[in-house]
Amino acid sequence: MRKILISLSLLFFGLFLFRTVVELPERDKPDNPSQVYTASHYLKKGVKETGIKNIVTAISLNYRAYDTFGETILIFTALCSVLTIFKREKHKISYSMIDVSHFKSSIIVQTVLTIFLPFSVLFAFYLTLYGTNSVGGGLQGGILLGSSMIIFSIIFGSAKAMDKISYPFWVFFEGAAVFTFVLVGLAGIIFGANFLTLIIPGISASYQLLVSKVMLILLQIGFTISSMAILISIFFSMYREETQSASESHS
Repeated sequence: MRKILISLSLLFFGLFLFRTVVELPERDKPDNPSQVYTASHYLKKGVKETGIKNIVTAISLNYRAYDTFGETILIFTALCSVLTIFKREKHKISYSMIDVSHFKSSIIVQTVLTIFLPFSVLFAFYLTLYGTNSVGGGLQGGILLGSSMIIFSIIFGSAKAMDKISYPFWVFFEGAAVFTFVLVGLAGIIFGANFLTLIIPGISASYQLLVSKVMLILLQIGFTISSMAILISIFFSMYREETQSASESHS
């Protein structure tokens, strides 16, 4: 009975999505609403209305903030699904073959990584904070930070890398983007506007764009922390699962 209900629910949801796709406007048509109204409005008035020079950031975190919020929840849900399938990494416990191998990493590689890592982290912060005015953003900064941590764990061993991670706070980091979106969205409601309204009414016009930029930076920071934590968590979960399975097969 349960399988029948699940199948019917998936069938209903699939038909709903199919009907939605069929009714979408045709792509690459000159009379498409996105070409006639939306795109021209973004390009002509985007900087003036949002105060953001990077039009991509203005669209994703201002005009289409609801869509981005939904995508953030979807990514966080994907993380929860992965961590449900794989065993969540335990703090200071490692099955990494790097940690038990008799062959240590080259001192040259470790030295180069030690010198390179601070610059990588600094560039990640730059991408996050200046994503509103130039190419970059929280997602790119978070991926760079997460990749740096993964490279560190490969070179120095996952046990040493996990010593740098405080596990209780790590769970909060994974959902930082969702929490930040909710907090910034509630700020608009508190000041009498809609959810995720970045131009707060009732504030002097000279400060509205400044407040909007501060809220956008908070969203970018939330994206950075969350994408970094999600990338690292998935890596450690898959890495530990693989190395543990390899150890059990050899034994």
